[in-house]
Amino acid sequence: MSLSSANNRNDYVGNGATSVYSYTFKIFTTSQLRVTRSVAGVETVLALTTDYTVSGAGAAAGGSITLVAGNLANGALLTIQRNISILQETEFRNLGDFYPESHENQFDLTTMVQQMEKERVDRAVKLPNTIPASAFDPTLPTDIETAGCTIIVNPGADGFILGPTATAISGAQASAVAAAASASAAATSAAQAIRTVFGTAGAPRTIVAATGITAAASHMSTTANRQVIFVQGDGPGITDISISPQIEAGTIVGQEMLLIQRSDTAQLKFDDGSGLLLNGSCTLEAVGQSLTLFWDGSVWCEESRNN
Repeated sequence: MSLSSANNRNDYVGNGATSVYSYTFKIFTTSQLRVTRSVAGVETVLALTTDYTVSGAGAAAGGSITLVAGNLANGALLTIQRNISILQETEFRNLGDFYPESHENQFDLTTMVQQMEKERVDRAVKLPNTIPASAFDPTLPTDIETAGCTIIVNPGADGFILGPTATAISGAQASAVAAAASASAAATSAAQAIRTVFGTAGAPRTIVAATGITAAASHMSTTANRQVIFVQGDGPGITDISISPQIEAGTIVGQEMLLIQRSDTAQLKFDDGSGLLLNGSCTLEAVGQSLTLFWDGSVWCEESRNN
């Protein structure tokens, strides 16, 4: 016979009501199967006769196995694979009789072994096709027998070395969590600092387009954690801040600035960019409109607006 299919495995999921499972490829003897059961992630290779019996050996269409213990548990996995010894036990003597079936069976066995090995290679970790074997050595480190070790790519990016152990990673993660909690507490403490107020509702700071908001003009502070600035443009009309940066840089990551508009006629406009990270331009057009910003270390970022 010919081998018209490269299939040499069948996979099943148990339903608690089935004990007989088919295999759809040819084997010559009942010992040429490997049956593996997986329950909750634990694999067990089953033993012929003790754990299962086989029918259909020699049939081109395959046959079936029957689990001796009964039905496969619901959710359990079962894999039936062709498993042939890599041996050549057929002898052809000089001037001996020619038996076509014996030759074809040996050719079939050779092809079955190749299919079996291909299936195993297909499940193995492999380099991508675009990386030549000469560019990366996939050999595991010689000190791989280290409890809890990890494997990482070496500094030269051409092979593997041992990385930190799982214990070291866990410790680093715990330290990072603690550091983050400490930083969060510090940020919360800073955010709860008393606000510094510039201007008043009746006497707001007048902001000029070519100057923007600066500490030098006493519009703001570069050291206050939280600050409120009552502002207006130098109108009438809209004062579009043209200088960069539009607001002088802060000095403390997490600094907060609340700008409150105090004029209906001398409006103030801020644009995204030039020291600000806004969700589009923002024009404070009427009394009571506001823009809240925080300093991220590089720019003043929009936190909220009421306009």
